[in-house]
Amino acid sequence: MRVIMKFQRGAILMISCVFLLFIQGNGQVMGNEQPKPQQGKDPNYEYMKQSEMFQTVLRDVMTYYVDTVKPEKIVRPAIEYMLSRLDPYTSYYTDSEVEDLDVITTGKYAGVGAAISKRGNLIRVVEPYESSPARKAGLKPGDILISIDAMKLDTLSVEKVTNLLRGKIGTGFDLVYKRVRTGDTIKVKVVREKIQIPAVPYFGFIKDTKIGYIAFDNFTQNCSSEVKNALTSLMDQGMTALIIDLRGNGGGLVDEAIKVANFFLPKNKEVATLKGRVRSYDYIYKTSSKPIAPDLPLMLLVNNGSASASEILAGALQDYDRAILVGSNTYGKGLVQNIIPHPYEAKLKITTAKYYIPSGRCVQLLDYNHRNPDGSAGVIPDSLRKAYKTSKGRTVYDGGGVCPDISIKDMYMSPITISLFTRGYIEDFGLNYAITHDSLPNPDKSDLPKSILDDFEKFLEGKDYSYQTESQKKLMELIDATQKEQYYPSISPMLDSLKTSLFHDKKKDFALHKDELYSMIENVVYVDYQFKRGRFRIMLRRDPVLIKAREILSDSKTFESYFSENKVIK
Repeated sequence: MRVIMKFQRGAILMISCVFLLFIQGNGQVMGNEQPKPQQGKDPNYEYMKQSEMFQTVLRDVMTYYVDTVKPEKIVRPAIEYMLSRLDPYTSYYTDSEVEDLDVITTGKYAGVGAAISKRGNLIRVVEPYESSPARKAGLKPGDILISIDAMKLDTLSVEKVTNLLRGKIGTGFDLVYKRVRTGDTIKVKVVREKIQIPAVPYFGFIKDTKIGYIAFDNFTQNCSSEVKNALTSLMDQGMTALIIDLRGNGGGLVDEAIKVANFFLPKNKEVATLKGRVRSYDYIYKTSSKPIAPDLPLMLLVNNGSASASEILAGALQDYDRAILVGSNTYGKGLVQNIIPHPYEAKLKITTAKYYIPSGRCVQLLDYNHRNPDGSAGVIPDSLRKAYKTSKGRTVYDGGGVCPDISIKDMYMSPITISLFTRGYIEDFGLNYAITHDSLPNPDKSDLPKSILDDFEKFLEGKDYSYQTESQKKLMELIDATQKEQYYPSISPMLDSLKTSLFHDKKKDFALHKDELYSMIENVVYVDYQFKRGRFRIMLRRDPVLIKAREILSDSKTFESYFSENKVIK
């Protein structure tokens, strides 16, 4: 095993290009004869050297290795390792994987439109999308998928089942599933359709106000049209201010970010500048039309899950002092990818440029070109972050994502909640609750009964959800340090007493974090009530970041005060 791993790693490290040349069995390179570049004189020398080294190793393995080797088994991992040494966003997609790339960029695919998960050997429906073939077929959250065209699913992974559910538009299959609530086994014909994952899953008004809210999930193809429809609909209903929620929006197409920015910025304003090593990829993106809402008070909600195109939109609106940002620092992805066609219908998604927002700053947080000794990407230190100015003179910084004007820490999730969530118990209970109740309270007007927590506690009886609190972790580190430094014998009674005090009681922790657990259960339960819209309607009443945004937008003087030129945003 050691020898095999050594060979694979050696081959991987030497790869530069696999498909440039065709190699004959005798080792001769076929094609036009070119003079070899000379070391020290030709900048392409090292490139040609590494390419020839890899191809020579590949040729000899295919010719002389003791067992028959399938080239795709060693070449594909080599390509993946090579690209992993660049950044996490540069990826290779074979012809069979191109559909996954299309879903990322367009939000479209052909299938049944349902989120699924696996518990033990059961494939379960988590959420059938609104108006989808899954919903038309009668699928509900909690249903167990048994077979597709008589193929049993209990031994298959979620990925393989997902691939079976997808296919060409108009094709169908026989699906057998079990309705948990009644125990009935149901057989139904499902016909695949084009599924469009909405970029705007919800928009509406904050309760008892004319403050609009738009949930914006991704920058896929034509997402700007969805945002525009939501924006104009709210304006037609008398909207006085707007909150756009970019939390968890991982980005996507730059062009779409420019179009959305143009809804709020004047024509011919620079929004993003792309700069790369290949000058043909350099580009300045500008707004191209008159804005729809040039003066509408605007706030954006951001967090660590807001990345790439989200950061272009948020950063540009902040740089022009057009919006107030609320939440936590964004992810810090200042890199742009292009998709390059490759032989055999494959595609390469490759980082070709960095983008710079109007103030001149780049938000890229990690330096993939200069890695730490352990191979991890280094974080740009605060001492090297440069200061820039917004249109009104506020100070902003590069190199660490987009920093919000009003910082609110992401909600803390306790160890007991994390344990119950990762083990699937919250999801299991929430779905079971939804499918065993004929109706649920209107999320705009009332809450789920608090007795649901008693039911959840009974549901957990006999289930394992062990966990360690942060306090316990720190204490164990302290005990380990005192033992190494030989202080432990003299202070062990004190440490043992502290250990006893910190030892968590599940019942006590459950009571301590009951509000957090209630909120998590509520989110799962309402997936069956108006789909994702039910969840958003609950969130509009409870979310502390939204509550803060509403508070500021309700007072125009407070809102305008955040644009003061002496502000430092860091």
